[in-house]
Amino acid sequence: MRLEPQFEGRVPAGAPLPTRALTDNEVLENIRWFAGPSPRARSVRSLVLSGFTSARLARVSALVAAARDAGSDPVTLHVPVALVDSLPSIDAVISVAVRSEAEAAAVRKAVRVTLPLDARGLASLPQVLDSLADPASVTLLWPLPGPGVAPPPAAAEVVGTIRAALPALARHQWGVKGLPPCALAPLSSDVPDLSERLRRSANRWYVDADHQGAAALTFRPDLVRTAKRDGCRFCAVEPRCEGVAEPWLLLDLAGPLRPVEVSS
Repeated sequence: MRLEPQFEGRVPAGAPLPTRALTDNEVLENIRWFAGPSPRARSVRSLVLSGFTSARLARVSALVAAARDAGSDPVTLHVPVALVDSLPSIDAVISVAVRSEAEAAAVRKAVRVTLPLDARGLASLPQVLDSLADPASVTLLWPLPGPGVAPPPAAAEVVGTIRAALPALARHQWGVKGLPPCALAPLSSDVPDLSERLRRSANRWYVDADHQGAAALTFRPDLVRTAKRDGCRFCAVEPRCEGVAEPWLLLDLAGPLRPVEVSS
């Protein structure tokens, strides 16, 4: 659920820019709507709130309490790094996006950290990992397409940088999102199989001021469309592969998408 149209630390995911902010009453109404029986899907039992500003943070305890009363578990808050220390003590999972050494050094709580692997994030990855103290987890995210999002570095370059950063990553609980498993699989037996680090992004409803209740969008395919190549049907890990964001596939950023074979 996106509270504000614009906010610091946002990770783009193909969502349209809403025309206004959600009111607190609308947030509560949507929490109750998705918690109850819905003609579109089963009742929602987990909630992500993003788009926090300082003013919203002052009311976060009431929003989390309402979500808990409605049966949401877990409740996850996407919060700008600069506001993490201002959070009250609440029963929620805290997630932040980190894009620089300074932001990494400012994360002093055990929160979930997402590192977007755009050109800037890829270049600073070793320094950012060294600056992180004790995050609860680290997710390396190959960026998703969306309005104003520049194409990311090619998958081969991203995976090469990740492999070079493995000693620093070993200090953390970490995973990868956005890349296809074949890009992370080894070409030879002396290279670690990073496809085991792949994490799927669960499909979910997307709510903002313009898309509420029955008008909510889905993460796939409304926000992000993924695609595969014909040869993918012969891949041993195809059932757990989400494919590649269609614009990145059309730009050939994902590489050849070679089918993975399971050795006997």
